[in-house]
Amino acid sequence: MCALHFNRLKGRKYLILGNHDVRGGSDVKPHILALDWEQPPTATLATRDECQRVFLSHYAHRTWPVQHNGAIHFYGHSHNTIPHFGMSRDVGCPDVAFQPRTLRELMSILPAGETS
Repeated sequence: MCALHFNRLKGRKYLILGNHDVRGGSDVKPHILALDWEQPPTATLATRDECQRVFLSHYAHRTWPVQHNGAIHFYGHSHNTIPHFGMSRDVGCPDVAFQPRTLRELMSILPAGETS
């Protein structure tokens, strides 16, 4: 993403690193690091939104932090080619029509009655 497009995005920006963001397996590409992120890009992020615990990563996990206490896991790498697992769902760009989504919108794709 070029800086011009990045700066058009509203809100605070976080990057969960994926396979296209690094070179040589672990070095984040310099043009990505140069963007104005809320915090440095990271492989995973455990956070809260609307009192809901959320674990974010590029790759799908079978288990994730505080999973058994109601944490949701959102990931993107597989582009909906692997089955959903419990409270874990693919929310990669093609899967959300390349549009930003709110937590409530993303929670609507979770199994009914399972969110905290």
